[in-house]
This record gives sequence, C-alpha cells and structure tokens, in this order.
Amino acid sequence: MAMNTIRNIQFTLLICINKQLHEFNFRQRNPDLYDTDTADERSNRYFFKMIKENQVWKIEGKDLPAWISSSESLIQQALTDQEKTLPQSSL
Repeated sequence: MAMNTIRNIQFTLLICINKQLHEFNFRQRNPDLYDTDTADERSNRYFFKMIKENQVWKIEGKDLPAWISSSESLIQQALTDQEKTLPQSSL
C-alpha cells in the first residue's frame, strides 16, 4: 500500500522594515499560497496571505497597517529568497 505524504512547510523570517526587525511566520498551503502572520511593536498580530500571481508574490488581506502593505516588495523578496532553499513540496 503506497502512502502519499504532504510536507508541512513552515518557517520564520526576520525582515527589516522602517529600521525595525519584524518576525514573519509563513505556512505553505500550496506552492502558490502561504498563510502569513506578523506582529507590531505593541504585539498586535496581523494575518494575511501571500499569493503568487504571474510568478510574483502579492499580499492579500484586509485591514492591514500601512507598514505591511507598503513593504510588499521587501516581504516578496525575502519569501522568494527563502523558497530557493526549501525542498520541493509534494503538494
């Protein structure tokens, strides 16, 4: 009996935004979707998705603070760099 396994890929990245390090947690749902969360300096937690559209990562979420939305390119670059080190997903 063959068993299919699905890898649970999750990782944390520190990204410098506005001269502050922010911890971003990523959990892969499929090769083109990550559930993502981060916190601000007051420990308010923000949840959003990173979705790959036309080979570019985009933020999808509601009521996100400007420091997250305006840093999409930084988050995108960090995620792209990290993906190069990940094993190929079987999703």
